[in-house]
Amino acid sequence: MRSMLADEGRAELLPWEDVILDVQGPFTKSEDGMQYVLSYHCTCLKVPKLEAFEAVSYTHLTLPTNREV
Repeated sequence: MRSMLADEGRAELLPWEDVILDVQGPFTKSEDGMQYVLSYHCTCLKVPKLEAFEAVSYTHLTLPTNREV
């Protein structure tokens, strides 16, 4: 299933093959101590996946490119 906003011109791409990463924050700390949000935006489906984390560090900004979404 695809978003109604998905670009038909990009239909040949597999979902999550072309991704835009964005970091938002700092926000008020949650009960778990999370203060930032890393968002993965699939350019094919036009849907995000969000991941919360405590602080911005080298590890948080390099590992997502090696993970499977």
